Amino acid sequence: MGRELAPRPSGADALEAVIAAGDLNNLSASQRLDLYQRTCDTLGLNPLTRPLEYLKLQGRTIMYVRKEACDQLRRIHSITIQIVERVIENDVLTVVARASTPEGRCDEEIGSVSVAGLRGEALANAQMKALTKAKRRATLSICGLGFLDETDSEAVATVAVPALAVPTRPQKSPAEYYRELAIVAEEKGLAEHILPIDDDMPADEIREAYTFLKKAIASNASA
Repeated sequence: MGRELAPRPSGADALEAVIAAGDLNNLSASQRLDLYQRTCDTLGLNPLTRPLEYLKLQGRTIMYVRKEACDQLRRIHSITIQIVERVIENDVLTVVARASTPEGRCDEEIGSVSVAGLRGEALANAQMKALTKAKRRATLSICGLGFLDETDSEAVATVAVPALAVPTRPQKSPAEYYRELAIVAEEKGLAEHILPIDDDMPADEIREAYTFLKKAIASNASA
């Protein structure tokens, strides 16, 4: 007799796992995508820049933030970062970053990396990594967000999970743009300026026709 498959958790059970433990394992692909988009909307992030990623950590699938997210958060909240200390102790470089907002709120976080035996470019890369960790952790802390950032995730990651593909608006062809403009021209009584366009025409010719029609519409508006 074949082994029975364990039933997939219900929507309510899956949501409970997300809220209680931050575990996205039991969410369907559509549920993960919805969570991704809702998280971006809540934080004011642009999902097309892939500000978030998914990560396998100790048997759980969690969400963490990338550089793009921290950069956007600093811009949205006008967060200023100041490096207040750099110290090397026991072969560990620690950078202290202070984040502040226009309202006067301040928060400090550290970024630490091992520099044991490092020289030249390897040492320079470690210094930049410590600086980056401190800045990102300070940004997340002052925003009240408990996400891992991607520099922290490198130390605890087991198997990376590719980010869900965020749907993007399909790119229109030049012919489609022209047809949309032709509708506008026709509504304005400029049908005589509309040229027959098809998708097989060279893109440069379609763009020229588009420019001609756009000028005709502009001239009609100013007449």
